[in-house]
Amino acid sequence: LLIQEDLALLLTTSIRTIQRDIREMRNQEIIVPTRGTIQDIGPTVTHKTKVIELYLKGYEYTEIEQRTRHTGDAIKRYISGFSKVILLFQQDFTPIQIRELTNLSEKVVHEYLALFETYREIGSDRLEQILTPLRGGDPDDKKGGTQ
Repeated sequence: LLIQEDLALLLTTSIRTIQRDIREMRNQEIIVPTRGTIQDIGPTVTHKTKVIELYLKGYEYTEIEQRTRHTGDAIKRYISGFSKVILLFQQDFTPIQIRELTNLSEKVVHEYLALFETYREIGSDRLEQILTPLRGGDPDDKKGGTQ
């Protein structure tokens, strides 16, 4: 994986230009897979959190795959991890305990909890879909369908 400095060198431009371009792409919800974003280095939001946020906003798997360059299996894994974090949080586990139980980084746990708070407040059908099975909803109910 390349770092921003590598991209600047390869594209014969400045690091500031690369940072500005990446920021603009991020605003368009396009993730540039640099070492910092893929390996969760630095102050940026992790790629896992970005994938979950797109999912909570209602994007379909294929759209998320195109925007983030992650596979459907990876997206499912991230959603599963997010679900576990929320379940443990609702059972009054601390973020440190959640980190230990899920093997996620502390940064990812905190970002997932922040996403949960945001989307719980504004309401999200996807959040309800994720949480209903965790709350003991009927497993035979069809998700998103009417009966």
